[in-house]
Amino acid sequence: MTATQHNASGDESCIRIVVSGSECTGKTVLTRALSAQLGAPFSTESARDYVSELGRAVQFPDVEPIARRQIEIEDALLGDGSRMYIFDTDLFSTLIYSRLYFGRCPGWIEPLCRARRADLYLLCGIDLPWVKDDFQRGQDTPTKRQHAHDLFANVLNENGCSVRAVSGLNDNRLQCAISAIETWLSSRTAAVDRTSESS
Repeated sequence: MTATQHNASGDESCIRIVVSGSECTGKTVLTRALSAQLGAPFSTESARDYVSELGRAVQFPDVEPIARRQIEIEDALLGDGSRMYIFDTDLFSTLIYSRLYFGRCPGWIEPLCRARRADLYLLCGIDLPWVKDDFQRGQDTPTKRQHAHDLFANVLNENGCSVRAVSGLNDNRLQCAISAIETWLSSRTAAVDRTSESS
């Protein structure tokens, strides 16, 4: 199975949850904590890995290699028979950051984002302290952080993603995410039951 074969309206054999959001919102820490708590495999973030290897800030020609690596990371994780997967961002992050930093994005990426759309997106809030990173690009003021966060929320919602907000510090953030997943799973089960009853 690949991520292309499974999206929010398709294959029901597994659940794909993406931890999403702007810079310094605790995505990687939360991804690993959820993986440990839920016993679900997790992925790494392609852009972070790419920049670490590159040793400089991302430029527009880097967007397509990052997107392709993101696809490879997602597809490599799937297919081991797990019921649930946790992703540290997905292709939507590549799309959003490309628009945020460069005002444009390669045309093939957005349609593929929709085709590969996950089941649930946990949108991390900007309530965590800002931590400077050598390769970050200008989200270091409250106004800029809010703008980036709003862009994530708008793009995910415009593309029909199921989004739940996550906030809080330390364990409270993890518990908020788990509660959001449980609530979403309950509503999903109820919707399936209603469909079965009406058929």
